Amino acid sequence: MEKRKRTPAQGKINKESILILLVSIGITGIIAWLFYRSCFGLVVFPLVLLITRKKMRGSFEKKLVSTRRREYKEMLLAVSNSLATGYSVENAFKEAQRELSLMYGKDAWIVESLSSVNRQVSLSVPIEKAFSNFAEAYPMEEIKSFSEIFTFAKRLGGDYAKHIRRTAKKLEERIELLTEIDVLTSEKRMELNVMCIMPAGMILYQNLGAPEFLAPVYGNIPGIALMSACLLFYAGMMLLGDKIVDIKV
Repeated sequence: MEKRKRTPAQGKINKESILILLVSIGITGIIAWLFYRSCFGLVVFPLVLLITRKKMRGSFEKKLVSTRRREYKEMLLAVSNSLATGYSVENAFKEAQRELSLMYGKDAWIVESLSSVNRQVSLSVPIEKAFSNFAEAYPMEEIKSFSEIFTFAKRLGGDYAKHIRRTAKKLEERIELLTEIDVLTSEKRMELNVMCIMPAGMILYQNLGAPEFLAPVYGNIPGIALMSACLLFYAGMMLLGDKIVDIKV
């Protein structure tokens, strides 16, 4: 029986899932001790897992998109420079693959994508069709826009390399703007993370410095109800904070 080969993407997803699970278990343990001082607190695990998965997967996704945008911007720059020096479009993409493999390594996402495009061209697939296949595989707005204009410019004929260079320049500027926005909002995300930790830190401080102050809320139904309400409010504010700093362009 043939064994199925696990792809790098599947391995990465599994590692991320395991990391999310371990972090969720750790946070649940901290909550059970801080808010309830009882194993009863472990019942909040589903809520913790939900919020942790949302925050961590959002963070993983942002990092992945940011990395791909940076690599794609370098690809546009390489293709545009090659076209400006007189390369044909097909050769410009081959040259871009060579340059980016030196910059990022052969296993980089953009290098593998360009390799697929160039391999299709070597099999007599039109370059615009090969790039369109790339755009379908990775539905990023910048890739889709370039693919559509690329196909349209090829149909018009004439100096379509000039149109491609102009389009590449505009998309490059847009990607730089998005990168600047990410940098500007990263400070606010850091502040949000600190603010999310502060309430738990204050409870920990009270437990360590003056445990008798919070003693009445542990081990009784009114106390459990109060701490549960605080915990739900705490979780709601964290999710609201995420929405506030999540700027979409």
